This record gives sequence, C-alpha cells and structure tokens, in this order.
Amino acid sequence: MKRRDFITLIGGAAASPVAWPLAVLALWAPGGRAAETIVVTIVVTIPVEDAGEVISSDPKRLRLAEPAVIRFAMTTPYFAQVFRDLTTARDRLRLEVLASARRVLGELPATEALKPETARAVVADLERAIDYLGVSVESYTLRYMLVPSLVPEESPAQ
Repeated sequence: MKRRDFITLIGGAAASPVAWPLAVLALWAPGGRAAETIVVTIVVTIPVEDAGEVISSDPKRLRLAEPAVIRFAMTTPYFAQVFRDLTTARDRLRLEVLASARRVLGELPATEALKPETARAVVADLERAIDYLGVSVESYTLRYMLVPSLVPEESPAQ
C-alpha cells in the first residue's frame, strides 16, 4: 500500500470499520514498514460547543476558547487491534482528552488554568492516561477561557 493511500484511509472518510485496522495491522506485520517509515496519525477535533464546561477550584467556569485539535501518533498496533472502527477510536480519544482537562483544570484556580503551561499539564495527564493504548500525543491546540458570569458580580457596598 502506498503511503498516500494509507494516509487517506486513516484520515479521510474512506476509512471503513474493517479497512482501517487491517491496514494498520498489515504495516506492523512481519515485513511491514510501520516502525521505520510511516507514522500513523489520528486527528481528533473537539468543537467548542461539544466540550462542555469545566469548573475550576475557585469556582469559575471555563470552556474551550477555540476548537481543540489533537494529533495522536500510534506507537504500537495495539490501538488498531482494540478499536475496530475509526469512529470509536476517535470518540475514545476525545473522551480521554476531556477527562484529562477536567482532572487538571478542576484542581486549579481559574487564573492558573488560563496559563499556557496548563495545556501542557493537561497533555501530560492525557499521555499518562493513554500510554497503555500504544498512542501518544504528537501535537495539540488546546486553550481555555473564562465563561462570563450569568449574574453580574456586585461591587462591595460603599
């Protein structure tokens, strides 16, 4: 299979429930070239409206500032063996991203949660959570913002 065909299969709509894991497993089979030449990438996009909100420790509401895009690289064929269709695989990874964000952001005050290093902490937590699946985070765009209060904050009485 040519590299271009394979990338189209993994990333495009042509990925059928049977074709995607078989193509990946064929590359890791004896004589396959996955370890040397091809990195299998799975892209997960989380729209702002699908991510929900996270409550920080102080309690303030946070949500994605822009759609999150996380690129995962398969490091072993285990992921393709476990998830027989690409939609289920992406859904699992999406849920892992959201769970990691909730774990990390929920323990921080909002001022800390908005810092760029917090996104790195979320990804580090995500890496620990998905390590056993044989995938790792290749790159990410993940930024949160404060949700405006529904009730205006009152100023202290004078």
